Amino acid sequence: KEPTAAGDYTVTVVCETKDTVYTGSADYAIGKRPLGNVTVTLDQNSFIYNGTEQKPAVTVTFNGTPLTEGTDYTVVYPNDMTNAGAKEIKLSGIGNFSGETAVSYSVEKNTAVPDVTLSAETFTYDGKAKEPAAAVVSGGKTLELNKDYEIAYSNNTNAGTATITITSKGNYGFNGIK
Repeated sequence: KEPTAAGDYTVTVVCETKDTVYTGSADYAIGKRPLGNVTVTLDQNSFIYNGTEQKPAVTVTFNGTPLTEGTDYTVVYPNDMTNAGAKEIKLSGIGNFSGETAVSYSVEKNTAVPDVTLSAETFTYDGKAKEPAAAVVSGGKTLELNKDYEIAYSNNTNAGTATITITSKGNYGFNGIK
């Protein structure tokens, strides 16, 4: 059987005639295949931030043949797979493969418009600025002031209609809500 795995080998040839036996041998090597020559695919290239870890499944093939994690390559996922931003998964060749390659994916900011509830909506004029607390909820999660969003108040001292502008930040990307 001919070897197919990377490594060093010796081939020996024996030829017999009626009177003599001839032998010869030669050493040869099968080199490791660079991991850069494989195809790496992810089951999902982009996620929307939802507060939980976003970890795509990695599939690696060589000439259409699936490779095995732990036998042909190792995978190192990024430390932060939760927060919005670009992510990189690193693969290192082992066994019959050598070198490294990487594949990228992203966690996008959550742009869903949140539900906003004010602690009060009607006030009596007293010459003082009114700044009711706002509960901002997205996907069932209560967002944190100054981490997930900021609030700006305007026209909130005199009688009339005041404006509250809620602007996202961090992992959220909704536009200002008034």
